[in-house]
Amino acid sequence: MQKAIRHLRKSDPVLAGIIDRVGDYRIEFREPDFETLVKSIVYQQLSGRVANVIFGRLASAAGGKITPANILKLRPARMRKRIFRICQLNNFRLAPTFASSDAASDPS
Repeated sequence: MQKAIRHLRKSDPVLAGIIDRVGDYRIEFREPDFETLVKSIVYQQLSGRVANVIFGRLASAAGGKITPANILKLRPARMRKRIFRICQLNNFRLAPTFASSDAASDPS
């Protein structure tokens, strides 16, 4: 990665200035678990800071740990009450999360 950054700095002065201002690119790896999948879905639907707050509320509503079982426990009344109102996620935005929960919890 450092070799690529050096190349970009050398070949593009505008990009070199941006890299100097914001810093080198850093890759953040997360474990490829269910919680990471749900976090990706939430962050695709909402922007940065808002997504972080909403994801925290979803985790709290799910008992602190986002697992397929904990997400599926929230349906349907608690989901509407807690997630829709508190987390501000609608059916369209949550559909991928529930589809993933169903798939992850199905033993077949």
